[in-house]
Amino acid sequence: MYVVQQFVDKLGLKLVWYKYLSSTDRRKSHPNNPKFARETLPLNEFISPLFRQHFKLHYDSHYALDDCVILAKK
Repeated sequence: MYVVQQFVDKLGLKLVWYKYLSSTDRRKSHPNNPKFARETLPLNEFISPLFRQHFKLHYDSHYALDDCVILAKK
């Protein structure tokens, strides 16, 4: 929740509602998931910089099947 709130605040918006969606329990994990993601999934060009800033990650994020739906207002 904190990360979602921080993200919405940075955009100058007020959080109304959010829902984390995951398909993890419906799919099988690849045996070498990080390498598989780097080599086959597209770079998440908009979220990667946010992850680097807020989570101090030292690598690029690649698209996955998990998402967060955010409803916010001005």
